[in-house]
This record gives sequence, structure tokens and C-alpha cells, in this order.
Amino acid sequence: MINKLALHYKVDVDGLKKIEGTLTNLATQIRKRLPNDANALVHVMTLVDGAVDNTPHVVGMGYKPTEFRAAVEFGYEEASLAELIEVAGTTLRPVAQMADAQSSCALAGRVYVFCPGEQSYTLRVFMGRSLDKAYEDFHSHWLNHHGWIVKPRVDARGGAYRQFHADPKASFFAARAAGIGRHDFEGCAEGYQPDPATFLRVMSKVDNSVLEDEKRFLSSPDTEVGLYRIVLDLK
Repeated sequence: MINKLALHYKVDVDGLKKIEGTLTNLATQIRKRLPNDANALVHVMTLVDGAVDNTPHVVGMGYKPTEFRAAVEFGYEEASLAELIEVAGTTLRPVAQMADAQSSCALAGRVYVFCPGEQSYTLRVFMGRSLDKAYEDFHSHWLNHHGWIVKPRVDARGGAYRQFHADPKASFFAARAAGIGRHDFEGCAEGYQPDPATFLRVMSKVDNSVLEDEKRFLSSPDTEVGLYRIVLDLK
């Protein structure tokens, strides 16, 4: 399994190009710190503003369109989370000064691949845990039950789907190392699409059984969603 660290920055529209350029430049430095491994990855992503506003997740479920407009993520097979945190601290800490640092978020943990593959755009659902679910029950339900409801539907359309389960202690230290304030999500559900039009078509047909199951373990007010363009993909 790939272990990964992701930093999501809250930044206004006017500051997006600057932070995107900075993250793109730093991504090369990050990649040099990772092994020469086929599974290593570094992504820089920017939010497609408004893309999720009319989807069932927002309109029907009440999830919040995220304000994390820029992101960088990196990791590799069985990576040490401590090493990834050290990379974030030594490479990315200055980026926090370009964003709303206290409202930006760090997540570190493990990726579970249900449907392999990647495309140029990625849906990210930042998972907020309902207090009716204990931490262990939440992650067990998401991994062992919900993922298997989603998988056949994604497989049927030839899509890609992953779950990124955050480790709360590692996420706390990642946020502190990167100089940002938040680390409160349980992780991210990750889907991939070739373009925004395909994303909107697919999301307009989300199966009710998927949404109904999300009600069993997600807190709608604490869950955020966004569609991102992958502007840099280093392997």
C-alpha cells in the first residue's frame, strides 16, 4: 500500500497562480527526496471552482464545496510517514505564508486502491466523521463496507477509485511541520475523471445506495468536496 502526505491550501483566487507555480517548482525537489520507485508519486493540483456545486453530494447531501484551491501530495509504497513529514517540513513550510495557513489542512496516512488508474481530474471528498461513529468503526465501515458498494459502480464505467485513510497523529505532526492549522478530516475519497464534463455526467448519476450508506458514517456539515485538475504528475 502507498503511504502518502497531502497538503491542501486555502487560498483566494488572486493568489492561486502564485502558489501553483511555487508548488510546481518545489515538486521537483520533493521527487528527488523520494526513492526511484515506480510507485512513488508527486501531484500538484488546483481546484476547479464551482464544478461540484450542483452535484448530489452538495445539493442532496449538504456537503460543503471546499475552499482548498491548491494542493500537493506525495508518497510511495510503504513510505515512512515520519520521513514524509520531514520532507514537508524542510521543503514546503514557506508555502503556508502564501495561503490562509490556519484554514489549510494536512493529511498523512495510507491509500487503499479499489479501482486502479488515474486521469487528469480528481474528485476529492474530505471525510468528516459523524460523532455517532467511533474512529475505528468509521474507518472499518468506510474500508470494508462502503468501498465495496462504490467499487462495482466505478468498475462498470471504467473509472478509478481510492480511499486515503488519514492517521490522526501523523496528520497532526504533518500540519505542524508544514506550518498549517488543520488536520481534522478522516481522509479523502478519491475518484478520477478525464475532464469536468465527464465528471458532471457521472456525478449526476450517483447511485442512491452509495449516498444512503454515506449517511451512516459521514457528518454532512463536516464533509467537503472538490474537483481538482492535476497540473503536475511526477513519477
